Amino acid sequence: MGQGERAEMERKRLFRLWYYGDRSSDVLALERWSPEDSGKLFESRRMGAVQWGFRWFFTILGYAENPWVFLGLSAVVITVCSFLVMFFGFEYRTTTIQRTFAFAPSELGPTLDDWWLSLYLSVVTFTTLGYGDATPTGATRAIAAAEALCDSFSTLHLSPHS
Repeated sequence: MGQGERAEMERKRLFRLWYYGDRSSDVLALERWSPEDSGKLFESRRMGAVQWGFRWFFTILGYAENPWVFLGLSAVVITVCSFLVMFFGFEYRTTTIQRTFAFAPSELGPTLDDWWLSLYLSVVTFTTLGYGDATPTGATRAIAAAEALCDSFSTLHLSPHS
């Protein structure tokens, strides 16, 4: 059994422990301890939840190791941030662009145009190009900073096994 399969089994075991309170999954954990420990409870539900969360967190931080995961998560981050930027507002050249959550069907064309511009700003921010023609303002600066940090984290190669 490879290290990746073993890590996936451990992640599933921790999830079952946390979500279902499944103590029978501790059989997999017995491999890590001596036979004298076979009657002991290894993790509580809360500790199983914490360990499961950390494993997923480190998996996401190390998402640059798999190109498909990287592309998928990058697309999600860029799309979500583009909608947030459109609703919180930004400046494109000399025009301030900001949309509300409720709009009339007759405004679909202009809203779509504004979304393409916000998608452009989001891609430029995520890739840290910073052309300067689209500028975040107000609360959008925090969104842009978080988005740029997401791209910076994509270069980390952290693993819960190292």
